[in-house]
Order: sequence, then structure tokens, then C-alpha cells
Amino acid sequence: MEEIQKKKVLSCIQPSGMLTLGNYLGALKNWLNMQEEFDCTFAVADLHSITVRQEPAKLRRQILDTYALLLSIGLDPENGDGFNFVAGQTVDFVNKKAFLGTVLAHTDGGVPNMILEMEQMNEYEFGYLAYFLEKACAVSGYILGINPFDQPGVESYKKNMFALLGKPGYEEHQKALEARL
Repeated sequence: MEEIQKKKVLSCIQPSGMLTLGNYLGALKNWLNMQEEFDCTFAVADLHSITVRQEPAKLRRQILDTYALLLSIGLDPENGDGFNFVAGQTVDFVNKKAFLGTVLAHTDGGVPNMILEMEQMNEYEFGYLAYFLEKACAVSGYILGINPFDQPGVESYKKNMFALLGKPGYEEHQKALEARL
């Protein structure tokens, strides 16, 4: 008998403030109900929280509190975020694989690549770079008359990144990509 593949769901929550009953009723309760019907990946979108000034110690605490809350309401503790396949890897390893997945997706899609190397990377320089890139993306989309945040290349990048990171189910694609690198 053929196994029916569940539709995938990715939903993230920012740890940028105290969670409320509104968060639970508006989103988190639905996450619980979706776990059986869908292949869900729920995560704490911690990097999205640094688009505004944050106190580092407070943000770390909020990230942990948010994740603890997700587990306490009944999200799958064995794989609540869907990323157990990278357990034990460093952030540097994950970032490098994400970078390579993006370069390959752009190359395959005929999109020019440009790699920026920063002389120094502190809070100010990173914030300025992120602001510049977001603005450049938005302006380019406006000029070209497209939504720059709704592109098929994103799916290609994610597929490449998952394969390069060794996510189960992507083994053949991983071999093909690694042969190209």
C-alpha cells in the first residue's frame, strides 16, 4: 500500500515579547491540532527578533521561555522544531550549508551571485548590512514589478540546504549536490 505523504507546515513564533492568551488562542492552539494531520515544523524565529534592538541577555531568556512554552503546551518534544537532523552541528556548519544551498539554487535558476565579505562583523555592521539587503530586495522587486518574497527559488534553496545538512529523505539529492561542489 502506498504511504500518503502529509502536507508540510512551517510556522514560527518570535520571542520578542511575553506570550499572551491571544498567542495561544490565535496560533499555538491551532499548532497542537495540526500535528496529527500535517508534517509540522514549529520553531522559535530567534534571528527575526534582532531586526530591532534587543538586550542580548533578555533575548536569550525570551528564546528559552518561548521554546519551553511550546513544549509545555504539548508540541512534540522529540522533534518539536523539525530540525533534529542537525542536532550536534554548529551554527557555523548550518550557515555554511545554507550558504552553499543558496548559491546552488541561484546558479540553477540563472540568478547572478554576489558574495559580500565584511571587514568586521559587529552589531552595527550586521544591522546596517541586513537593512541594506532588505531595502535592496524591496526596491528591486518594486522596480521589476514582482513580489521579491514569493519566489520559486526559495523552495530550491530550502531543498538544497536540507540535502546538504543531511535531512532524512534528501540523501540522493545530497549526493548529487556534493558531486557538484
